[in-house]
Order: sequence, then structure tokens, then C-alpha cells
Amino acid sequence: MLKARLIRLDDQAHEHTHDHHQLVLSLSGRAEFEVNGRGGEVCRMRACLVPGDADHQFAGVGDNRMLILDLDELDTPSEDLELLTHLFETPRYPQLDADFQNLLSYAGAELERYGSDPMLARALGGVLLRALHLRLFGERQARPQGPLDLERLDAYIGEHLVRRISVAELAQVACLSPSHFHAQFKDSVGLTPHQYLLKTRLDRAARLLRESPLPLIRIAEECGFSSQSALTTAMRRYLGLTPSACAVPTSLSARAKAGLAPEAAYRQAVEQGGFAFDQDQWQAVQGLQRCHEALHRTSGAVRRWTGSTSGGRWGAARPG
Repeated sequence: MLKARLIRLDDQAHEHTHDHHQLVLSLSGRAEFEVNGRGGEVCRMRACLVPGDADHQFAGVGDNRMLILDLDELDTPSEDLELLTHLFETPRYPQLDADFQNLLSYAGAELERYGSDPMLARALGGVLLRALHLRLFGERQARPQGPLDLERLDAYIGEHLVRRISVAELAQVACLSPSHFHAQFKDSVGLTPHQYLLKTRLDRAARLLRESPLPLIRIAEECGFSSQSALTTAMRRYLGLTPSACAVPTSLSARAKAGLAPEAAYRQAVEQGGFAFDQDQWQAVQGLQRCHEALHRTSGAVRRWTGSTSGGRWGAARPG
């Protein structure tokens, strides 16, 4: 997903980090940047490529007008993901030739006039990105193919999940360049590395909520989230559940055998975890449990009919 915005950077120095990539271009004036300790200037003749997760500081220098492209991998086509990974392997301050400057001036004028049109912003941003990629790397070359050691990557991720893990770091584990690693990982797993890392964090969080007595803030820390609020937001967005809903034993039959009615058991587990009972969440958990039990019965029937189960890593069929 690409968003384009026009902005003036003030003279005060700012410092932050974000998950998405950024391309910073100057329509007029200058700004100073430092990305992962590497300093440079953004002006008409030089841009700045800020990789996602990179610590960076910046400040405008006098009057300036910047065109900033925010580039999130979410909902981005696979061919564009490879281009982004190649561009943002490392912080860069690429020089801009006269033709690119003319293209930039045209894009800036159109965005000044029709900046509220998201389709125009995406189209102009895509042209600028592709033009810059061609100037830096030329025509795209075929990438070498080779199997990824997914078990080794899983082990590394599990060992370091409490902290931020970059794509470049995983690429080093796989002995590949970040761009080749990103493309091969997407082909092998069906998710980008960022998406897979988030899935792994959420899977571990859900398991700890069900199986451990840890408070929510500790679970967030153990799974690499910056705060319990960040964990709650991610669970709502990607799982459709709150932490309180996940912190419930998954087997209704086990609760019945313990002599406790399902709704009473849910209320007890939620309140023991320090959350408030919510009737709507209880209804949602019942629905998910029924789906889970139906899938379990179906997989059992498959085993009886075929003598085996199918499905490989992350739901994809894998050769025996």
C-alpha cells in the first residue's frame, strides 16, 4: 500500500522508527537525515530511502517542501514487493538526474492540485519508485532459486521473538541478500517475512494467554510487542478477538467434565485473567469452538478414509 503526502519539515530535529518504508524527495529546499547512523542531505539532486524498522532522525533546513512516499507491504502485489525489498535493502541517498527531477516536479504539481485522489497518488508514486529503481539497478535480473531452510529460520525467530527482528537479519541467517530472501520466502511460505513474524508473535501470544498465568503486559513483552495496547490492537485487527477471549481453555468438553457450565467457566477464566466478562465475546468464542470441533471431526474422517492427513507448513500441501 502506497501513500503520498506533501509536507514541510520544520527545523526541529525529530527521531522515530516505523514499520513501513519511506522515500523522501524534495520539491524545494533541503532537509538533513540520519538513518541507522548514516547521515545525508535531501535536496533537489538527492533523495533518501528509509527502510522499514530503521531508526532515523531528520530536520528541515529553512523553507522546504517534501514529497514523502509511505510504503507498507500490506496488500502489495508480489512483483512490487520484490522491487521495494531491493530498493530498501539499506539506507541510501541516491543522486537524481535532470530527467528524474522533471518527473518529480510534474508529480508534485499534480499532487498539489489533486492530492486527495488516492488512485492518482498511487500511480504517481509507483512511477517515481520504478524510475528510481531503474536508475539504481537497471533492468530486473532473474533471481537464483534454492530451497530455504525454514526449520532453521523458525528456530531463530523463536529464539529472538522478544525483540525486533529485521528482514536483513533473517536474510543473513538464510545466507541470501535481503531482496532474494524476501522473494524466496514469499514464494515458499505464501507470506512476507513481516507478515510471518506478526503471525508467529500472535500465535505465541494466544498460546501464552491460554496456557500461562503471566499478566498481559508480560505476554506482550515475551512476544515482542512494544506494549499490551499494541498486542491488543494486533489481536483485534488480525484475529478478531480480544486477549480476554483468547485466554479461555479451548475445549468445551473438558470444562463440562470438570463440572462447570461452559459460560461459567468462560467467566471464571476471564475474570481470573483480570478482564471483564463480555457476553458478545462469549458468543464469538462459542462460534469459534464449534468451527474448531467441526474441523477436528473432518480431519478424523480424512484419516480414517485415507490413512493419513494432508497439509504442509502453514496450510500448504507439501510433498512426502
